[in-house]
Amino acid sequence: MSEESEQVPGSDEPSPSMFETLMELQDRDTVLDQLHFRRQHLPERARAAQAQSELAAVETSIAEVSETLAGLRDRQAALEREIDGVTERVRTIEKRMYGGEVSASRDLEAMAREVESLTKHRSHLEDQEIQVMEEIEPVEALAAALGDRREQGASLAARIDEELASAEEVVGAEIRQEEQARAAIAARLPDALVGRYEKLRARLDGIGAARLVHGSCTGCHLELPSAELDRVRHAPADGVLTCDQCGRILVR
Repeated sequence: MSEESEQVPGSDEPSPSMFETLMELQDRDTVLDQLHFRRQHLPERARAAQAQSELAAVETSIAEVSETLAGLRDRQAALEREIDGVTERVRTIEKRMYGGEVSASRDLEAMAREVESLTKHRSHLEDQEIQVMEEIEPVEALAAALGDRREQGASLAARIDEELASAEEVVGAEIRQEEQARAAIAARLPDALVGRYEKLRARLDGIGAARLVHGSCTGCHLELPSAELDRVRHAPADGVLTCDQCGRILVR
């Protein structure tokens, strides 16, 4: 325990009643800390974060499915172009075969063999196209389902955001009320005492002033030695006492 009986400089000098006022200020600050913690840990905030996380996961799935679908459609389009090319080639050969342009039997036989080969190749390409179309169908269904999930997820996220904003406003109103009450209390105290208290509060987990109860500091919960307690008993009533264990201002 360190005893400081000197006055704290300021527009007003400390008095026994001012230390009670300081404890009122501490109580208000504790309530404010609790309110800020409550606002930061609103259940709606956790739900909003979860909704956004789920929505982001859906967006990722949609991107992956869209990429797969685009690849399948590109493959289908390439097959269709190749089929069209083969068909056009067959048409050109058959036109020459049956148009009287070619009369030699050997040439006609070669052209017939080419048409047969092209026709088989086209059939093979068409089988591939059908397979791709069969692959596309479930992917399109999945894309549609994911689109529905995204719409539902976005709607849910928006609704939770509204609930969060409403809950934040309720707590915010309580915070503003407590801040007004705190300002009124702080105005009754010397600036130097408030400044010292606030510096201690900033580095001591929000507790800058604590009561001395049954020989113990309620800030650090340590019992004062008997010699220190004796000093407290004989200290001036308006002296600023601090706990030598934690440094907080002690209020007797």
